[in-house]
Amino acid sequence: WLGGLAVILGLVFLYPKFMVRLSLVGLLAMAVLGGGLLASQLARANERLTSEQAEESALSRLPVYYAAFRMVEAKPLFGWGYGNFDRFDRQFQGRVLDLVNPDKDHASHNVYLTIGAEQGIIGLSLFLAPMLWWLLLSLRALPKMPREGFWSRKLLIVLWLIILFQIIVSNFFNVYVVVGLGIWWVTLGLIASVVQASLKPADSASPAHVRPGTSGLEVESRGHLAIAPISSHLKGEPGE
Repeated sequence: WLGGLAVILGLVFLYPKFMVRLSLVGLLAMAVLGGGLLASQLARANERLTSEQAEESALSRLPVYYAAFRMVEAKPLFGWGYGNFDRFDRQFQGRVLDLVNPDKDHASHNVYLTIGAEQGIIGLSLFLAPMLWWLLLSLRALPKMPREGFWSRKLLIVLWLIILFQIIVSNFFNVYVVVGLGIWWVTLGLIASVVQASLKPADSASPAHVRPGTSGLEVESRGHLAIAPISSHLKGEPGE
């Protein structure tokens, strides 16, 4: 819910008029359906937010987070090995202030703490480095992109909203699975494509210059050099 709220606020910034209309329609639909079709869903949502069971479930994650920090402290560089968090975390758990210390061995609910504990600071740095790299390049590309249209800065911001959603959710739920990681890397790949297209001018933007070379015809276009052998042109081979 927190990740969804962050994305909605980002979309309100990008498309204020459309999001205001959509919000009004959504509120109207909830008011109409809240007493009927969506009554059980709204009751379940309220229970998840306000019940004692939900509070205990949230607080029970803190000892697991504490265990992850202690595991990183014990083996900071390379960690305890891939997939070994659940194997060793119980021996590192402890009471956090006056909060509950559950008898049940809870799973990790944080992707980054899990990677840090299993693969160390080096593994976590390698995982986050591409995201930080393309974030810096995105900040460079953003002013060069048009304000409107499909291939605009709005497209790039929407892709980063997906990454923001992933980051928020990954701090509360272990999406260290194929689907979660797949969305992460596919989105970063799309960001890389948009940024590269915005930072690199098209080769066709400048005319090509042809000059004779020692072994053929050198065609230079915006720093790219291609050599076509003279013999192929003399013999009349295909592609002349």
